[in-house]
Amino acid sequence: MSTKEHSDNREFKYEDAKYAEIVEKKNSDYIEFRFDISKNILPISVFSSVLISSIIISIVLGLGLRNIALEISKIQIKGTETQQTVSTDPVSYTLKASVDDDQFLGKADAPVTIIEFLAFDCPFCQRHSQQTLPGLIKNYIDQGKVKYVFRDSPLSGGGSNYQANVANCASSKSSNRNEVYFKFHDLIFSNFEDFRDESKREKVNQKIKELAASLGLDGEKIINCATNSEFKDEILKDQNDLNSLASSVGLGGFGVPTFFIGKTSSDGVVTSEITYNPSNNDIQGQVINGAWPYSRFEQEINKLL
Repeated sequence: MSTKEHSDNREFKYEDAKYAEIVEKKNSDYIEFRFDISKNILPISVFSSVLISSIIISIVLGLGLRNIALEISKIQIKGTETQQTVSTDPVSYTLKASVDDDQFLGKADAPVTIIEFLAFDCPFCQRHSQQTLPGLIKNYIDQGKVKYVFRDSPLSGGGSNYQANVANCASSKSSNRNEVYFKFHDLIFSNFEDFRDESKREKVNQKIKELAASLGLDGEKIINCATNSEFKDEILKDQNDLNSLASSVGLGGFGVPTFFIGKTSSDGVVTSEITYNPSNNDIQGQVINGAWPYSRFEQEINKLL
């Protein structure tokens, strides 16, 4: 709580306060009053009436009836205002994210789990997939140290996002769903601008068919599945889960990509500890928001191994 002194003479808005302490200043042309919004003594409408009455009574007692009209015209209100302030000190939070039933890379029982919420139409997600993820695969995922889970949170289209549906539809057509999902993950990010441009749908569909054929899958079935947004509900569930995680700690939302890092658990829940600084919206710890360099992930993963 902080106090701000108003040195200028001005009319103070009564609705700015819930409570006022009236202090008559003798031998002066104004009445000073102090506000404290932490007190909620009277409703605003009642308070306004009481305040005006108090001012008039003070004038009457101090100056006498015969000078009332003259002195009222000279009144100026000066205030000392006490305002509610929001703490800017860093705050610690614990977030619990579920792996759900989504596709992943690595060993199911790896000691550390990373959950990535990604959008296939997000340039920062593309950057992460091409610049940071390869190092994580080589040094942690392929070494059996990290299980890496993919969950969807598209920037556009919601559950009808074509790219997210393509990856999920392709995965659903194979018994090796994790490997197929990642193959299409790479295809989409490698042809990022084409997949974002609906006028090039025929071109990207041809690439879908080619990759599907190389994996022994029917490309037409994948395209029909994606066109009909058959994974709409699953994609929306992922997106809603990410929004709920942000709201649980009072944040407006997480952007993409967002990564939750924690110990692998038997119930599929990843527990991540973070420190949030409200003065600059900075998040430190086991939740990484944005396309950060490999070293940032390395630091958090090694703490858990």
